[in-house]
Amino acid sequence: MLVSLIAAIVAALLYGIASVIQAIAVRAASHKPAADASGGVDPGLVVRLLHQWRFVASICLDALGFIAQLIALQRLPLFAVQAFVAANLAVTAVVASWVIGVTLSLREWAAVLGVVAGVGLLGSSAGAEGAAQVGAVFKLSLIVAIAGLALVGLAAAKLNDPWRTTALGMTAGFGYGVLSIAARVLNGFSPVELARDPAAYAVAAAGIISFMFYATALESGSVTVATAAVVLSETIPPAVIGVIFLGDQTRPGLAVVAWGGFFIAVASAVMLARFGEAHHEEDVARADAVAHRGANAGPAACGLLFWWSVDLQFFLCPTGHHGSLIVAASSLHSRPVQTRHLFVTGGVASSLGKGLTASSLGRLLKLRGLRVTMQKLDPYLNVDPGTMNPFQHGEVFVTDDGTETDLDVGHYERFLDTNLAGEANVTTGQIYSTVIANERRGAYLGDTVQVIPHITNEIKSRILQMAGDDVDVVITEVGGTVGDIESQPFLEAIRQIRHEIGRDRCFFLHVSLLPYIGPSGELKTKPTQHSVAALRSIGIQPDAIVARSDRPINAGLKRKISLMCDVDEEAVVSAPDAPSIYDIPKVLHAEGLDAYVVRRLGLPFRDVDWSEWDDLLRRVHRPAHSITIALVGKYVDLPDAYLSPAEALKAGGFANDAQVNIRWVISDACEEPEGAASELEGVDGVLIPGGFGVRGIEGKIGAIRYAREHGIPILGLCLGLQCMVIEVARDLAGLAEADSTEFNPDTPYPVIATMADQEDVVAGERDMGGTMRLGLYPASLRPGTRVEELYESTTADERHRHRYEVNNSYRAVLEQAGLVFSGLSPDGHLVEFAELAGHPFFVGTQAHPEFLSRPTRPHPLFSGLIAAALARSKAASSAAGARAVASA
Repeated sequence: MLVSLIAAIVAALLYGIASVIQAIAVRAASHKPAADASGGVDPGLVVRLLHQWRFVASICLDALGFIAQLIALQRLPLFAVQAFVAANLAVTAVVASWVIGVTLSLREWAAVLGVVAGVGLLGSSAGAEGAAQVGAVFKLSLIVAIAGLALVGLAAAKLNDPWRTTALGMTAGFGYGVLSIAARVLNGFSPVELARDPAAYAVAAAGIISFMFYATALESGSVTVATAAVVLSETIPPAVIGVIFLGDQTRPGLAVVAWGGFFIAVASAVMLARFGEAHHEEDVARADAVAHRGANAGPAACGLLFWWSVDLQFFLCPTGHHGSLIVAASSLHSRPVQTRHLFVTGGVASSLGKGLTASSLGRLLKLRGLRVTMQKLDPYLNVDPGTMNPFQHGEVFVTDDGTETDLDVGHYERFLDTNLAGEANVTTGQIYSTVIANERRGAYLGDTVQVIPHITNEIKSRILQMAGDDVDVVITEVGGTVGDIESQPFLEAIRQIRHEIGRDRCFFLHVSLLPYIGPSGELKTKPTQHSVAALRSIGIQPDAIVARSDRPINAGLKRKISLMCDVDEEAVVSAPDAPSIYDIPKVLHAEGLDAYVVRRLGLPFRDVDWSEWDDLLRRVHRPAHSITIALVGKYVDLPDAYLSPAEALKAGGFANDAQVNIRWVISDACEEPEGAASELEGVDGVLIPGGFGVRGIEGKIGAIRYAREHGIPILGLCLGLQCMVIEVARDLAGLAEADSTEFNPDTPYPVIATMADQEDVVAGERDMGGTMRLGLYPASLRPGTRVEELYESTTADERHRHRYEVNNSYRAVLEQAGLVFSGLSPDGHLVEFAELAGHPFFVGTQAHPEFLSRPTRPHPLFSGLIAAALARSKAASSAAGARAVASA
């Protein structure tokens, strides 16, 4: 009896230590983020766990604990042994408080003492194991029970938390209970006896299935909640079965003591299962912060667990805060040890959609629970695109920090639904400027400054600084086309990165063109082969190829590209022209690109949640309404010059379940009333985007006049607001010669004037590039105005890009004419929003709200414009219907 008691205590000790190690190991091996609450069972989890020596060590501890449990079962009743096993949580708490210096609360110490007292009562009152014998039917029923538990567990894995973790924990607990029962009724331990005994197979099956479900519960749920469920379900049912079927007994007259000890031990263990989670939310937050830092920070160098590879510094150092290794384990998120880098290159021709491909892939990875950021490398010598002609470059996208960037950064933000910083856009001009400045300061210690290593090192530093503890994947798009002389330093830099960080952390995705030859009726792969050959000539072997074409490519072409370009056949992706850019993530997913990437890089992931995106696609392809918005600008021959405003209009349509048909109107055509009437007839709304220079200004003012006089909803952005102010000043305030000093420095009524801090730039005394009022600025909104109603707030933060502002000297005159300045800078000096009283929708902003619009989260100003346009369209349809009825 004494030996059995000692064996039961040893089993509890071993199980307690092993459970903590396994919790950490499961989180490290998981391919599911901690935020994921469903997704089923990952069969590869055990395989990945077996690659961790600590997990193997924990399994050895479990095996020793099981042997000790078997020894205990030789003399003790099943209910006593199970209560001792449940005591492993007390072991964990005490060991954690000793090893890592955490502080246990009085309640937790009471729970520990309750476990000790309970098992003490059991040890003193438990009788011998029952003498009842069971037959083969009983043992076979155990196998059937395990099969049933397997089905229940698979169903439980599909649930959402909090039920998922509890259900999986209880299923695993029942399995461990069956394991204990089967171990209790084994005929013997010789190989021959085990081979013939059905109970031995029940032990093996129960062990595997139970651990699989327990590990699945630990992937994304609290280890303490899961363990509490296990404790309940692995103790009570076996105890009842031991008494009813196996004849387990207590010592004479001590039944009440034994059962009291059993329930005290189990209840205390369950109470202790909440160890560290019920107190001090800031500790859990710190655990979460530690988890996000991941293993990049290296092992902590304090405490008895200094060898642990997971960064648990908050928990491993004796700082005296309240927490535990269990809290640490339950808070750890499954994150890759180091940030992965994915590089997107382009071949054959420009404008293939590298940016959209990269953005769509980024969206897919984010939908799989990964933390993604993106970057664009532009090979032009400009420091930024701020001074470039929109006809050459398209729009200039502005980030929160005021950096003027490539329009692809706008795609990144819209698809990832995130705000990027200026470091997301790197140009050759920035690289060379930095290197030359360093050389002038003597930073290279007299070295001959060369493309390799100095230029490539600077490029690499810009790329690698995008990585971080809160980033799983950095997607970097290399601008230009393979073979361009301008992009060679960038390609060499990314080749070196793969060499330095390792092939398992780097992925090259090549986007290439498959042209269709009409006379032969064929798609040709030869340009793609040549493009890949050019890449390989500089040392880059693509891991996957996205084949762009005007039609899908068949399996034969995929095999040919795979063979000739030396990539896996499943890594050749057909990307035909899509009806909408928002279809591209579905196209790439259907081709399996995202799955291939996460497998190739060893990334944790979950199944893609399409609910939000499917709703977006329904609004894109099957909207309930349709309206027409005129976009009046001077660069409409190149729609990319107004990419963000156009996408923001479409997103506003998505919010109103309406298809937005954009009528591109060149502003010069609206200068005269007749031209404005011709261009804007039949539109439901008007958008006046930003711009610079005098050309086309009178046409914009003419379009504004027509919209105001005919009650057409209109929204003005940046220069659009300034044109609206000029139109109101001329036509409503009686200042016929009102103008902006940007267009007419000698105007007698400069209702738009140069900002005070921009006068030296306009005078040519300071650089023009990167010196405007750029970035995110706050505004205070006047209560009761249309703008305040749309934002549902009295404050708004918007991105800006301008040198000129509404002249405060004319604000009173303009307000008397009916213009309401509904938003000002917090100090009241700058006009940020204006609207016209009595008009269905006449709103202008000095900001660029289009930069913060997202397809799944439209900007309120654009949603408001589309709503007003939709109301006008419905009213016009009703009026037309009434006239038709009247004429009939």
